Amino acid sequence: MVPPLRVPLFDAADGFIPAVQSFSTSDPLPGYSQTFQIGAPPVIPNVPPACVVSLGWHSFANSYGQPWVIDNFSLPTSCGTQWSSITLQLNSSSKGRQFDRVYQVWIDGAEALRGCTDEPTKLGVYWSIEKDVTDFAPIFHTAKTITVGLDNINDATYTGIYNTTVSFTFYPASRAHPVPPNVPDILIPLQSGNLYPHIVLDGNIPEANFNVSNIPRNIKRVELEYFVSHHANDEFYYLNVPDEVANPNLGLFGGGNFKEIEVYLDGAQVGVDWPFQLVYTGGFDPSVWMPITHTRSEDFPSYRFDLTPFASKLADGQSHTIALNVTSQSQGALWYVDGSMRIWLDHTSATTSGHVDHINFPQTAPSVKIDQSGDGVDFAVSTHVAKTVSYSGSVGNLQTSVTRDLKFSSFLNFTQQTNIVVGYHNIDSTTETVVTDKRTGEMTSWSRTVVSYPLKLNSTFIPLSSDGSLYYYYLFMDHSRNIKSVSLGRRWGVSNEEERHVVKGYLSNSPTIPAGAFNANLHNATYQSLVANEAGAWIYGRDARAVNRTLVFDRIEPYL
Repeated sequence: MVPPLRVPLFDAADGFIPAVQSFSTSDPLPGYSQTFQIGAPPVIPNVPPACVVSLGWHSFANSYGQPWVIDNFSLPTSCGTQWSSITLQLNSSSKGRQFDRVYQVWIDGAEALRGCTDEPTKLGVYWSIEKDVTDFAPIFHTAKTITVGLDNINDATYTGIYNTTVSFTFYPASRAHPVPPNVPDILIPLQSGNLYPHIVLDGNIPEANFNVSNIPRNIKRVELEYFVSHHANDEFYYLNVPDEVANPNLGLFGGGNFKEIEVYLDGAQVGVDWPFQLVYTGGFDPSVWMPITHTRSEDFPSYRFDLTPFASKLADGQSHTIALNVTSQSQGALWYVDGSMRIWLDHTSATTSGHVDHINFPQTAPSVKIDQSGDGVDFAVSTHVAKTVSYSGSVGNLQTSVTRDLKFSSFLNFTQQTNIVVGYHNIDSTTETVVTDKRTGEMTSWSRTVVSYPLKLNSTFIPLSSDGSLYYYYLFMDHSRNIKSVSLGRRWGVSNEEERHVVKGYLSNSPTIPAGAFNANLHNATYQSLVANEAGAWIYGRDARAVNRTLVFDRIEPYL
């Protein structure tokens, strides 16, 4: 049994810090410490792989604008052509002083992995991430180029170099382990065509436009994957404020803390979602993210949009423009966006018939209230938004209808000349998809996905000297990512994924504060997942705790 999510006693340190238990690991690099995210590893068949394709290793030193490009990539014949599972593994290590950096892996321009490096120490850190990329199978048949980006600076101050390896493991398909139904017939990258396939939205570029051509005409299903991450003045977008109280000199960036990611097809909106609040390994107090990193920090989540209602439009034999947008970008913000389209074909028909029946994407402005103190320095901001979007369309005799309800609420209180911020930032959505046979009116499939991203935060910075060189800093964060899905029809499935991180960080460089009195960092992380479908059921859980960068408890309930 996977243990239930534990609720630590936030008011008492003794209730938060568990009894120290023995823990040992064999470091592949002597003296280096391992960092990790606690999410579930991929489910792979219990069979020998058909092949393992390694790209070798690469050192990212002064690597801005210089990605690692393998332009003669090809699979050996021993890999075969049909796979039950494909995994991507990235290993990296670094030693010295360095910022957190973003890494990305593209397969012929289709992004397969994006994550954040772990900040190194003097003794060195290493990490490994393994990701299921089985649904990239179509592009592996013709892939010629693999691109790995990791922009880094290496000089006398920032000495850390990221030594990185990337490999792919292919597991053969068989009667016992067939090709999964989520593998499309075609995968089309949404790429810039430049050295880095993504497009950077910088506050002045409102959207990223991708031209898509040579789309087959016998489409029966379409899905779009949207990769996006927030950086620079939107790195902590969930703490951004309305423009009228923004003050970049104090770290208060404008644009507000409500953001939407949007998808457009030939100028018409066809998708919307609200992005997860990423926390990078250098965020707030970097020491609290060692050795346990924050949710999906090493493998950023992407966003999937069902575009089947627009299949008839995409299959009209014309070129089309897909636009990916982020609303309310702050000045000086950077958002990296790209993606790919997955297409399933109707092999019984030469041309898709159907039409778009209904589109409703209301442009709902957030309700924002600002309460300021008498001196106008301290203030509080509350923001609320609720909206429902819907769209439907038919392919042949089947009509697909999608409805998404989204709710956002936030409250931020800034005091002590904005040195203290306390508040919450919550995102919730429910997406329901119904497929109906127009001839009979019967529902052939139904699915519902419920998403919740609750975030509570207290970030307190207290200057202890007139110039701010001496300080005391306190961080409290309680952040979860919960996704529940159920689908019924010809194929059924149930999944439930919950991850929660609760951290307390104390940091001070004042000589008047005794060492150890406040410099204690606590991190409690819990993860559990359940997946059940026609192929079987899998349960995974992990409960990990760290005190002052030391892992004191780590219990894993492996797949059952």
